[in-house]
Amino acid sequence: MERDNRRYVRKEKAVSVHFVSADSTKAMKGTGVTQNLSRGGMYFRPRHWKKNSRIEEGQKLRFRVDGRRCDGRVLRVDYTGGSTNAETPGVAVRFHGSPDCDPLKNAV
Repeated sequence: MERDNRRYVRKEKAVSVHFVSADSTKAMKGTGVTQNLSRGGMYFRPRHWKKNSRIEEGQKLRFRVDGRRCDGRVLRVDYTGGSTNAETPGVAVRFHGSPDCDPLKNAV
């Protein structure tokens, strides 16, 4: 059995996500569905967004997750099959201030 060294336990949970770019030079907005959540971050798959605007590692995004607002930074973008043109990449996000985020900004 593999040990998970994360500070907060991930919960496998499908929740609707709305996101917009926090960077004024890159206008992007869209929706998606979470694959898992924790107090420190989440992993989600975007569903509807402008495909010509890429989600990139290090990018700052603003989220509404399960009715709560939070800011985060993209840690990793996983493209299926190794292609950067995949329809729905997986996106790992760390919430700002994590792992000790402000309780009012926690997504779970």
